[in-house]
Amino acid sequence: MKLSKIHYAVIFAAVLLAAAITYQSLSYKPKSGESFSNIGALGSLAKTQTEGRQLSQAEIESGQFNNLKLKIEGMACISCSDTVFYGLINMKGIANAKIQEGISCIIYDQSKTSRKDILNSELFQSGVYMAAAHNDIAIHSMEDAKCL
Repeated sequence: MKLSKIHYAVIFAAVLLAAAITYQSLSYKPKSGESFSNIGALGSLAKTQTEGRQLSQAEIESGQFNNLKLKIEGMACISCSDTVFYGLINMKGIANAKIQEGISCIIYDQSKTSRKDILNSELFQSGVYMAAAHNDIAIHSMEDAKCL
């Protein structure tokens, strides 16, 4: 089988991309005392958040945070739930999320985003994943801040 110029161009582009990613990952130097897992290193390189965080007592007492429970449809596998999680956790105002089949949980700062913003985000308006609010409560205690 003879390869055409287009095949060679695609192979060259793929090799070039792989080399750039390898160089970037090998040349990254974490700050002193910082260590990364593979997903943490990837998140740092891509400038994305890879995990949620627990609310502090001061944040709970501020009354600015809500616990939104959603029914999300369109997730067929673990990769789908990961996609939804990373999409949410990188939205402005989202502190934490637990995405699963059935009811999912999102902890958000209502001074930075709203239930309407979350439901109308590109993540849920693309037609792949669809979400409907199940419950949305203000967080006033550590118990209210628990995701499922």
